[in-house]
Amino acid sequence: MSTATAHPRDEAPAGEEAQAEEHGETKTQEPDELGEEEEYRNGFGFGYAHSFHLLKDRQSADGSELPNREHLWGFIILYERILIENWLTLNIAKPLLFNRERFDSPLDIVLKGIYRKNEWEPFIGAGISSNIRVFKREREEAEGKGIEHSFGIVVAVGFTYFIRRHWGIEFELGYVFIPDSDTFEHEFSNVLAAAYYF
Repeated sequence: MSTATAHPRDEAPAGEEAQAEEHGETKTQEPDELGEEEEYRNGFGFGYAHSFHLLKDRQSADGSELPNREHLWGFIILYERILIENWLTLNIAKPLLFNRERFDSPLDIVLKGIYRKNEWEPFIGAGISSNIRVFKREREEAEGKGIEHSFGIVVAVGFTYFIRRHWGIEFELGYVFIPDSDTFEHEFSNVLAAAYYF
């Protein structure tokens, strides 16, 4: 997500301005389109999230077969704060993901480099990810634990497309490398979210 960049106001027709001045009125034009007059520093977003995980080879605690790859689906809540206009943003993302055997509650903090061109704003970012994973009963018995906490390194690329002054659509592809887990190692994700800027 990112902020809308200010554009000049559209000028009112000269005849309308003259008529307004004759009656002692000041004509004010409300900016309706994207990026006019105002600049935004914050954004909130909500959308769909999907994650594909590659797991390490490991021994089952109860002798059952353990998966080496998994898909999780859910939703994501996003917050963005611009740090340097048209260059750098701080992004905090809270996905909630699940499948039949587990529930994940990650928290990602990412710095993104951005470049705005009209309605399009591509970005690339890097940061950290903290994740709490909760296994359901049968999976808990197989893994030998009910909860696992892990940290990882995040890389993300994507773009935001602005459809109105306050509204944008964001698409993002992400990768997380998890060096400290004996279960998880690589995670790939995709996000599609709507965002409101103010």
